[in-house]
Amino acid sequence: MEDNSLIIGGVALVVLAIAVVAVIKRRKQKTPNSEEVTSEELSLEELIDSLSTDSAPEKVEILKMEDVVTYFKSFPLKKGKDLPFIARKGHDVFLLGTFNEELNEIENFKLIKTEVLDDQLKSILGTEKFVVLT
Repeated sequence: MEDNSLIIGGVALVVLAIAVVAVIKRRKQKTPNSEEVTSEELSLEELIDSLSTDSAPEKVEILKMEDVVTYFKSFPLKKGKDLPFIARKGHDVFLLGTFNEELNEIENFKLIKTEVLDDQLKSILGTEKFVVLT
């Protein structure tokens, strides 16, 4: 069981790093005259902030694992290509997203603001800020 946790943790870090690079590339395309931004300078919180400039977080009373699954099932995800993930900013803003490994970019995302998670989602997230769902 520990081996699976290490593999999932390693995959999560790789996906996060690739997502950060993808956002940096997108940011450079939108603002070609801006200063260089390196992956070390862009944190997970900055990634969420950069995505939230396009859409405000949806406010929900309680975020349930059932709602997360329903959200991801609304997309035709392909195994080995699309990675669904949850990222957390602080304690109340969550990013649900799909990362396309072939294109190295976040294809779909939804920001949610809530202060309450159901028990199943709390168990999955624990204290992690970024979790790849399998």
